Amino acid sequence: MPTGQNPRRRERSAEAKASAKEQAPPGDLPPQLLDQVMSETAAQLSAPERLEPAVRAALVAVAERYAGQPLVLEPTGVALFEALLAAEFPLLAERPALLTKAAGEVARVLLADPTSHRRIEHLWMTLAEEAS
Repeated sequence: MPTGQNPRRRERSAEAKASAKEQAPPGDLPPQLLDQVMSETAAQLSAPERLEPAVRAALVAVAERYAGQPLVLEPTGVALFEALLAAEFPLLAERPALLTKAAGEVARVLLADPTSHRRIEHLWMTLAEEAS
């Protein structure tokens, strides 16, 4: 296995590339890919203790950058999801405008759901503690 690369992440990346090539106009995230991103992200957040160390480090860096700020849609929610999506979906990381758009949509949907919001808020507080 290549150093530090999760085989599942390579698989998601290949799926995302194929889907994006088939459907995505520049700057748009195809609905099927957005659904995949949403479900992968929700799954990751349901067990934040299992985040890969590199992903967790990226999220802690966001908490450091926004130290003392509450978790709201913008800027903290979008920044948090940009870091998470960039780590989990390398194709998105290569397209910053698309990454920001996807992160905004994921943040909007997940923060609007009370259960997800509580999980993300707990994660944000944990990350803030790690950052300090």
